[in-house]
Amino acid sequence: MKPMKAKKPISSLIFNLRGRKVILDADLAELYGVVTKRFNEQVKRNATVSRKISCFD
Repeated sequence: MKPMKAKKPISSLIFNLRGRKVILDADLAELYGVVTKRFNEQVKRNATVSRKISCFD
């Protein structure tokens, strides 16, 4: 697995939404080096882990 490299500082990807810190799925997919569609498929596939992390559709 290749190490993740951010094109921009990770702190600039974090938004405050209704008092919660969020990162968009597209930004997370870019960090992991996958397309957004595949990233979302894996989030759904790993639903038990995803419930601990708040996810929005």
